[in-house]
Amino acid sequence: MPPMACCESIPTAVRTVTIWSILLSILPWPMVARHGCCRMDAGRRRRPSGPCCAIRCRGETAGTEAACGRPIVYPDVGRLAAFYAAPLGRRVAAVLKRRVRRRVGSLAGRRVALVGFGAPLVAGLCERAAMHVQLMPAGIGAIAAARRAALVAETALPLADEAVDVVILLHALEAVPDPDALMREIWRILRPEGELVAILPRRASLWAMVASTPFGHGRPWRQREIEALLVERCFVVTGCERILRFPPFAPASLPALAIERTAEALHLPIGGVLLVTAGKRLAQPLPVARRRRPVFAPAHAWRRAATNAANGSIQAACGRRKESWPCGVSAWMRVTMAPVSRRAASSSSISALG
Repeated sequence: MPPMACCESIPTAVRTVTIWSILLSILPWPMVARHGCCRMDAGRRRRPSGPCCAIRCRGETAGTEAACGRPIVYPDVGRLAAFYAAPLGRRVAAVLKRRVRRRVGSLAGRRVALVGFGAPLVAGLCERAAMHVQLMPAGIGAIAAARRAALVAETALPLADEAVDVVILLHALEAVPDPDALMREIWRILRPEGELVAILPRRASLWAMVASTPFGHGRPWRQREIEALLVERCFVVTGCERILRFPPFAPASLPALAIERTAEALHLPIGGVLLVTAGKRLAQPLPVARRRRPVFAPAHAWRRAATNAANGSIQAACGRRKESWPCGVSAWMRVTMAPVSRRAASSSSISALG
């Protein structure tokens, strides 16, 4: 079949949506406020207010304040479950499971912890795992899963040290008020040489701008931001890729998985979600923060140091010892050749000459 005939066989609506999704994902669109209480423009912190904010934040749970002073708004667990039960959510879950399986391999016989909302990844991914548990932040809420889900605090995960082999973050880092504290807890519960998978919205993407999806809530991330956080918490970043290349408003008739595979094969720099993998490596140099430390010296030590420095400069310039010069000449040269800041140290010797 000729290329033109193959292109004409594709419906016009499918071609239009595909082209627009690629263009909207590539262009660096400004980050408009998704909700007034937890979203900011690109690079500018401001808090919009008004009825629009109240409408967009409906159905969500207000949490504590973040480090920047803005309140954190958690997505409700009911809305998350409803999204992944819809056709668009099922396609998103299929793409996420396929990419996670490609990154970490089979989870059979391994202990897995899903932090955030990990229910969409359980079926087909964690069924053969030796143990899997869903740790859901208290602000989001928990789902009914007997002995498999727990309502937890992000800063105190109820697991022992080095208890799991794989940690998967989904809808966690964009909603917690203190990502650094959460990463410290993940480091604690992850065994040495364990693997971490973080799934989070990409800042300059269409998925992060549409509030009708879970990725349109909370704080979006740039690739260098999440990599810097992982390195700071002593993780070794092993990979980072962009996924979800189809638009978030795709109709049910749109071949979303085909678009995802085609864009992946063409290596297009698009995608609304970042999938970052990292490992816990103990045999690595730990970063040490540079800081200034005070140096304590005895009283009046600076005067003796200034006098010795002045005498040393005179001896180096003249090539003789100070005692070989008359007292008046020595004092005069000490004042004129020493720096201005050291003249106060030599004033006592001048006054002694009378």
